[in-house]
Amino acid sequence: MMTTGMNATTRVDLHCHSIHSDGTMTPRELAQLLHAHGVAAAALTDHDTTDGLPEFRDALARHGIGFISGVELTVSYHGEEVHLLAYGIDPADPVLQASMLALRQAHPSHTHSIAGSMRVWGSTRMPNGDPSPVKSSAEGGLDIAQAIELVHQAGGRAFLAHPHMLAGDADGLRDILRELKAHGLDGVEAYYQSYTPQQQQMLAALAAELDLLTSGGTDAHEARDHGIEHAGVDMPTDAWKRFRNAVNQNGSGTSLSGGIAVTPGRRFKWRHFIFHFVFPTAMALALFAVAMFGVFLPAFQRSLLERKREMIRELTNSAWSILAEYERDERAGLLTRADAQSMARGRIEYLRYGREAKDYFWLQDMHPRIIMHPYRQDLNGQDVSAFLDPRGVPIFVQFADLVRRQGEGYIEYYWQWKDDPSRVVPKESYIRGFEPWGWIIGTGIYLDDVRAEISRIQRSLLHTLLGISGVVLLLLLYVMQQSLRLERERSDAERSLCEATDRYRSVVEATTEGTLLVLDGRCRYANPLFLRMVGYSEQDLALLDIGDLLPDVEGNTLALENIRRLQDGEPLEGFEGLLQRRDGVLIECVFALSRVSMGEQQGFLVLAREIGLQPQPAALPLPDARARTLQELTEQVPVGLFRARATARGTITYANGLAIGFLRTAQANSANAPLTLAALFPDTAAWEGFLAELEQTGAAVRRLAVSSDAPSTGIIDLHTVLVRPEDGATPYVDGIMEDVTLHAQQAAEREAELERLQASLLFLHEPVSALQRRAPICELHTPAQALAAMMTSEHATAVLVRAEDGTVIGIITDHDLRERIVATDGDLRAPAYRLMSSPLLTIPEQAAVYQALLTMEERAVQHLAVTDDAGGVIGLVRNQELLQFQSYGAIVLTREIGEAATAEEVVRSCRRVPEVGRALIISGAYPERVTSMLSAVCDAATRRFVELAQEELGPSPVPFSFIALGSHGRQELTLSSDQDNAIVYVTPDGREDPRAAAYLGEVGRRVCGWLDQAGYPYCTGDIMAQNPRWCQPVATWQHYFSEWVRLAEPRQLLEFSIFFDFRTVWGDDEPARQLREHIYDAVQQTPAFMPHFAQNSLLFKPPLRLFGRIVGGVDHARQLNLKDALMPIVNFARLYALSHGLRQTHTLERLSALVDEGVLPAPSRDETAAAYGLLMRLRLRRQSDAQQAGRDPDNTISTRGLRHSEEAQLNQAFAQIEAIQKRISQEFLGG
Repeated sequence: MMTTGMNATTRVDLHCHSIHSDGTMTPRELAQLLHAHGVAAAALTDHDTTDGLPEFRDALARHGIGFISGVELTVSYHGEEVHLLAYGIDPADPVLQASMLALRQAHPSHTHSIAGSMRVWGSTRMPNGDPSPVKSSAEGGLDIAQAIELVHQAGGRAFLAHPHMLAGDADGLRDILRELKAHGLDGVEAYYQSYTPQQQQMLAALAAELDLLTSGGTDAHEARDHGIEHAGVDMPTDAWKRFRNAVNQNGSGTSLSGGIAVTPGRRFKWRHFIFHFVFPTAMALALFAVAMFGVFLPAFQRSLLERKREMIRELTNSAWSILAEYERDERAGLLTRADAQSMARGRIEYLRYGREAKDYFWLQDMHPRIIMHPYRQDLNGQDVSAFLDPRGVPIFVQFADLVRRQGEGYIEYYWQWKDDPSRVVPKESYIRGFEPWGWIIGTGIYLDDVRAEISRIQRSLLHTLLGISGVVLLLLLYVMQQSLRLERERSDAERSLCEATDRYRSVVEATTEGTLLVLDGRCRYANPLFLRMVGYSEQDLALLDIGDLLPDVEGNTLALENIRRLQDGEPLEGFEGLLQRRDGVLIECVFALSRVSMGEQQGFLVLAREIGLQPQPAALPLPDARARTLQELTEQVPVGLFRARATARGTITYANGLAIGFLRTAQANSANAPLTLAALFPDTAAWEGFLAELEQTGAAVRRLAVSSDAPSTGIIDLHTVLVRPEDGATPYVDGIMEDVTLHAQQAAEREAELERLQASLLFLHEPVSALQRRAPICELHTPAQALAAMMTSEHATAVLVRAEDGTVIGIITDHDLRERIVATDGDLRAPAYRLMSSPLLTIPEQAAVYQALLTMEERAVQHLAVTDDAGGVIGLVRNQELLQFQSYGAIVLTREIGEAATAEEVVRSCRRVPEVGRALIISGAYPERVTSMLSAVCDAATRRFVELAQEELGPSPVPFSFIALGSHGRQELTLSSDQDNAIVYVTPDGREDPRAAAYLGEVGRRVCGWLDQAGYPYCTGDIMAQNPRWCQPVATWQHYFSEWVRLAEPRQLLEFSIFFDFRTVWGDDEPARQLREHIYDAVQQTPAFMPHFAQNSLLFKPPLRLFGRIVGGVDHARQLNLKDALMPIVNFARLYALSHGLRQTHTLERLSALVDEGVLPAPSRDETAAAYGLLMRLRLRRQSDAQQAGRDPDNTISTRGLRHSEEAQLNQAFAQIEAIQKRISQEFLGG
């Protein structure tokens, strides 16, 4: 199992044990376990033996797991036992085998098991703290230095196993490993599963520091040894490959063929059949017979006899109870003893039982004398002391003796068969004494009955056994017949398979293309041609995965992607890629892939044909020898010349020295790969796009960065043409490479300056609340000395002064104290109200940093009080926190403009505005911040131009105001905005003054001309201060607005709606205030005006949208005018501001004011503001892109180029525009 990515790992188990040493699993079982847990390669490292390697190797081969020969040697290090892992050894090495034999004799297997338990505890001490029993076992053994040399002589690599047994700290292990490395140690077992990740990382770091290899394993002895949950460890793939390559360097590390071999089958063997079928069956029958006749029958006989004995005992007890009954009658006086005994004897005499009712009871006394015997009446009343059975035993005497001893019991003897005196058989009787009368009563069973029943069962079992044996024999004959038939079929199929395999192998090996079979991601077979191409042997394939041959490098993306596409079962042919040789050299090949399935294993077949490459000297030669003179000339030109194949990678076939330099710089990380044109491109997508353009147009040009590991990067312009020979030969690419590094660096420096501006400008548009500080507050009568102490203790530069009602009304700074107390030797007891500066200059907490800087600049102050939404003072902001940003953006521009001595200086400063605006747009600033900054700079330029005009013309004869209109008046200028301005002046009698009109008309012409030079084009509608119509006294302007409101002509309202957004830029605001009050009065007095004015908001029709896509409402090129799209929102805010007498001019400020007035719900304001922000952001971005490309900024975008998310946001914006238009229609137009 492998993982991919930066931390790729490969699951291996290079340390495990089998039953050949101290493990509990066979090599086959171990291989099965490894396969179940996705292990890619394994090494069996039994203690001091390689006996399990052949079986382990074959078992791994069946599962497609890579095999590495290995052994774990028990060696001595400074008198202590340690273990040395040997990999890649030759198992047949005689010296190694002799040494391992000696080690096995010196170290019994139980010692290894104890050592294994020590490794779990991580020390050489027992869990109870006693010294390890293996310490002394190493004395006199193989020294570790000798063992390392022995491993090397056997062609292997020596690794220190579980190194933490020697030392637990890094310093101790470093010293040990350094010492062992001097003896030839090759590596250390860093990825030992029982170690923590921290321990593994420490060992890996030590290995890297000492230039040692690393290995990894579980040291598993059982399926779940030491708590191991799975077989194998996830070893970093880079470390695994270094290990694999080092172990296989001598070719002895693997003896496993990666191919699929079919060996001819063997003939059916009777010995094998008898041993595996007949013998087990015969043994089963024999065991059945032994069990039946040796165990079951004796047990049954004993059980039967016991049952019969129990029966006669119970029957005797029943007959005994008859005697007891008559004895009770005797004691009761109902009968005399003679009568009682006579009656009892009579009843007992006729008692019978058994199948034939011939089994009986008899009575005798203790003399012994027969009292009653139903079948030997000749003995009744006789003394039987001398009566003997056929064996010569006085049986009646023995009966009496048994009763005297025990009172009752069993006894065996010989007696006649029931009522047949001629037949004497063995019999067992139960007798019991009747003490009141001195009698003995008994009855018995004939043992021949038991034997007859046992014989009957024996005959039945024997018949059963013979029947079963017959059936088994028939089954064996059937199995043998079927086995012979299957064996013949198998032999035929195997022979056919062998012949087909040989034919296929012959065809594959004779083909002119390299062939590789990959199953489950592992290389299983390759034909000789492929092996020659990559430089590996057939034995090496088992340890390779496809990534070793088709590496994930630039140029192989298509090949790897096609391998992934094979899952769809589609054969893929004719694509190019890179094949990696064993020595790391990359060779360019044409590949074909096809999917294969072998049983449960899935894989694919790779066909590779190497593309013949030209050599790569300092300059690749032209193919035509007659062109040598031309080649010499090409080396002198200051550009790189090249020719490349028109293939997937664009392999270079010719290049002059300069082109070779560029190409090798681009391929510095792939020095072994052929030079390709694709290496110049940053990624596959860029290269494929270049090829597509070249194929479609026949020519392509690109500017590319050529970089390597060096700190510098070169920039080249690549010019190419696709040449299609007339004779039908393969097309090729000719081209040149031109070094444009210096030009590109200059452009990069400009971009860097732009990025520097972006960072600062982003800060300048942050709210001042981010920089405010809490300021100390004093009372009106706080003395100056206390103020100074307060400022010192709180490290403040200013103190706010609070009135008795809690309102902050003034400020005292350290400058005020120096000027008003220290410099004049003033009274230290002077109260605060005499020292403070008032009124207090404030700024809202939402205001931008640059606005605070502008205010400080204009008012020449160093502190501003920050207020919250309610107007309360919440802190101070100082100019010291802002000074570091005053060299950027709008701040420096407005300062430069304000200090400019000539109009030309103002123009030069304004020419930098687009660059600053573009920096803000690229940095992601809010659109309102960008437009506010652009408007602020235009305001500063306008003011300075007015001042310069007055310096040239002299003072104005009348007071006047220079006002901004339209987007400038709303502070919503963009990069493509033109001029919209006017002049309002005040005359003593309110009438037009010709002298003032001439003077102010010249001011207007000069200001508008300078603004045009500064980058603010003339208004196409001539709505500018230089137009005498728009340079008028207040009374004339009032007449203009009165007529517009009274007449309410749609065309005029559409044209002059921008006049309702005026704002004073220079001069006294009083004329503008008077004009604004007049407009509100006129609107209130003319109710019919608002419905006509509302029509402007309904002129824009949002595009038709279907299934989330914009499908209508745009022109044939799908161009959308964003300025037109914004107008419904601007008109909506203007309409309601006029309707409710609001003084704000900015669209967003008007929307917020409408919320404060209760006219507009806050959610509606937020949705409308979001739509405004999206459209303005797209508009600004469009203008910035056009400016960057050297085009004039405009307001149109193509809906085809929008991202899906942007198109979804546009849909929401248009939905909101429809909502506000619907509201306007309902409230002003009646539905």
